[in-house]
Amino acid sequence: MGQVKSMNMQINTIGTAMMLVLIPIAGWVSDRFIRRTHFLAVGFFLLAILSYPLFQLVQSGEYFQVLAAQLIFAVLIVFPLGAAPALLVELFPTDDRLTGYSVAFNIGIGVVGGTTPMFATWLIDVTSVISAPAFYLSVLSLVAVTSLLMMKDRSREPLL
Repeated sequence: MGQVKSMNMQINTIGTAMMLVLIPIAGWVSDRFIRRTHFLAVGFFLLAILSYPLFQLVQSGEYFQVLAAQLIFAVLIVFPLGAAPALLVELFPTDDRLTGYSVAFNIGIGVVGGTTPMFATWLIDVTSVISAPAFYLSVLSLVAVTSLLMMKDRSREPLL
């Protein structure tokens, strides 16, 4: 048990360290080369497609398969962590920017982030499929893609 815990902590640390390097790069790419909504839509679409296969790799328990899956998940998380803050800021006029950003961000994190562990546990219990949360992740990712493609992209426009 101690060896598995050590392996998990090591893999998590490697993934987090990689994210620290990639997040500013993702922000830079979304600033310079591609519209933020499209950049995020690509990231969420990839997450929707890859979540189930990555869950399967994690379940293998083999060190390098788990590491590969976690590193791919980390790269996919870099998309929203690098581009979403700027996208959210651009949605609101100057007078309401801080309030709008804070409310939108915290309600989203609270509702989705707060209920996800409970819902994932419930899905596993009801379906008896350990990878059931991958389908939940895929559905939410597709909702995000749809929303992003319908959203007006104000990147590279002057802030009001």
